[in-house]
Amino acid sequence: DASAVTVSYTHIWRAHEFRTVNIWFLCAQSTLNTNACVLVATATIKGALTVWQLSDTHEPQLYASCTTPSGEIVTAIALTRRECLSYVVIGDARGSVSLFALPSAPAAQDSVMVQLVAFMKLHGSDPVSCIEPHSSGFVTAGHDGMVNIYQEVSCKSDQSLSWVHVSKLNCLPINTPDQIIVAEDSSSGDVRDVGLFVCGYHGSAFMIWDLRRGYQVMRVEGGGWKRPHRCMLSSIGDSAQLVRGLPSVLFVCPAPLLKDNTVLQLFGAQPVCSEPSANNSEVVTSFPQHLGCPAHGKVAYCNTLLSIPTVVEGSVQEKKFVVVGGEESCVKVFSAPDLLLCQEMSLSLNSSLKSLSSAHSATNPERGIVLGGGGKLQYYIWTYDGALGSTSSSSLGAVLHTAAEGTTWAKATQDHRILSVQCAYLDASVSVHPKTGVEMFVERYSILLCDSRGTATLGLFEYAPLSAVTGAKKAVFYAQFRVLQTLQPSQCPLLSSSLLYASATREGVSAKREGLVTIFGDTAGSVSVWTLARETNLSLASAVWKPAVKCGSYVAHSMGANALSATIVAGAACADNAAQLLICSGGDDQSISCARCTVQFDSAVAENEVNIDVCKVVDASGSAIKGLKLVPASLSVLFNPAGDEGGVSAEWEYHLASAGYDQRLSLWAVTLAMDQPASDYHTNQEKPSTSGSTLRVEWKAGAMVNVSDVGAVDVLRSRSADVDASEVLCCVVGEGMQMFNLVL
Repeated sequence: DASAVTVSYTHIWRAHEFRTVNIWFLCAQSTLNTNACVLVATATIKGALTVWQLSDTHEPQLYASCTTPSGEIVTAIALTRRECLSYVVIGDARGSVSLFALPSAPAAQDSVMVQLVAFMKLHGSDPVSCIEPHSSGFVTAGHDGMVNIYQEVSCKSDQSLSWVHVSKLNCLPINTPDQIIVAEDSSSGDVRDVGLFVCGYHGSAFMIWDLRRGYQVMRVEGGGWKRPHRCMLSSIGDSAQLVRGLPSVLFVCPAPLLKDNTVLQLFGAQPVCSEPSANNSEVVTSFPQHLGCPAHGKVAYCNTLLSIPTVVEGSVQEKKFVVVGGEESCVKVFSAPDLLLCQEMSLSLNSSLKSLSSAHSATNPERGIVLGGGGKLQYYIWTYDGALGSTSSSSLGAVLHTAAEGTTWAKATQDHRILSVQCAYLDASVSVHPKTGVEMFVERYSILLCDSRGTATLGLFEYAPLSAVTGAKKAVFYAQFRVLQTLQPSQCPLLSSSLLYASATREGVSAKREGLVTIFGDTAGSVSVWTLARETNLSLASAVWKPAVKCGSYVAHSMGANALSATIVAGAACADNAAQLLICSGGDDQSISCARCTVQFDSAVAENEVNIDVCKVVDASGSAIKGLKLVPASLSVLFNPAGDEGGVSAEWEYHLASAGYDQRLSLWAVTLAMDQPASDYHTNQEKPSTSGSTLRVEWKAGAMVNVSDVGAVDVLRSRSADVDASEVLCCVVGEGMQMFNLVL
């Protein structure tokens, strides 16, 4: 067989008197002289380095040798060539870098390489881990987490070459970089025209710098429970394969359950980033994105986007904000999409904020509430009101106003946390203040608080907006939160939840239905669906909710249902007092699970009688999915759910945005066959996204996220009919935050 590989010869020789510590392959014969040979360098103790020439004579020949200036062991080496001369760059175990001239041919006797320049302890006292040369110098990285850049200079008097230290970059949190790749512009010799790619210890992370502008373009971490063992970048030398100077990134990950298998994960199929515009506020990509900024001094866990229409000089303008919470005991409000800090409020009891949710009033979209929950089972309710003139993104005026706060359990400790919160607008009516007797306009919101005990608290929040006061009525601020029911959906911590309000009047259909749907995801990967019906024969102010009924459950993930987003399918044919649901979840098993079911509000339906059609997309992410959000594919579902003619569409499409620890934002299309009767559903049957199911999930687009340790994703489609329906605002938070304009 001509393709068979055979060993023609071997080389065995004593390189040093004492043990050989390191060995490197330097170059083949084509880079030095015309003889058929290769150069190999070996290192031993006390900083000794020897270069050997190996040829087909089977006799290794001593080529040259040197000793590091510090006398420390050589830990990294690289060969660089200038015209007819070759140089060896050496890094040692104590952070020093030195450069030696390499002879063009082996000497008859022991040839000692001439030291040209030495940079002592530029990496502190930590080892130099890697050296990468380029056309005008070289770059070194060390275990101090720093990257040093050196540039070649020419002496005008004798035309001799030397090298100078240009700059130092901090590549933290990559504490121990072990791979550097330089992609440079061949038309320029300036070191600042190169792009620098740094890979961390065991390839668990890598980052990209634009050296000419001096800013970090992107950082990607493997993260999660599939920790990459190596990170490789393809086609660095071929500029035609680069997208705006950025290569494809290949992570090699071990499969944790199947040790003999290896998962290869490719990033960069689409443009991931580009140069900032003149105003330094927007980056144009396949997903146009806005430059991220630190959301918190520590990691951010949650966010929610607000759209507040306000009247300015007779015209309606839509102000957008993003509310962010995290490990710091405060909540911050930024204007969107330019991410200018508008407001910062401290939280009580020095507790973290683990989840945020928002809902706007159906009677007046200018006002609404923001709900938060976190450590020590603390919950917080804030209100916003555009009519009060507090939502100007051009000033630092307050956007949120504290309305209520408390705890769901007085004995809670820091180990008890509210992990997921949800809120939904219910209704509004004229009521009487319980103490003053003043007539007031009261809006009601349902509140859902899910904690680490597996307990869910369902409550009702009522408040009287000051902007609703008209005429001679006295302005009275009124806010009250009361618990309606306490559920125990799981014995495991509840990581995610969804709260939906089904009302015939709000959905524009003729079916008589009114009730709440609560959906829970826990650490075991299970998702359960519960319903609550309301006694509609009573007035809105005194309405009573029936006990919650568990409709069904299914195993969505093998572990950890981290994120959940659900919606009531608009225009679906349902019986009276029923609603059809679309439930999407993302988990620690790196999959996305989409489910479809129909629930009843008027009777206690046995759990095993509810059919749930499940479609699961495995390996939807390179790591754990931490956030996802459903958004209708068209504005018509917001303004006219039943269609222009009031009929039922043959199928309906939703968009799903997801992100996780792999720092990749993905956009999916979820399609439902609207004419499929519920009796044809397949209960709890896993199907691939290409099957002929009533559900179909297809990947549409993706982009890299310059936010590590992703914690949450939120999506906002403008409520204004004048805004382009194809543009959707998306915010990703973690160690920092980043805004995207999703073009659907």
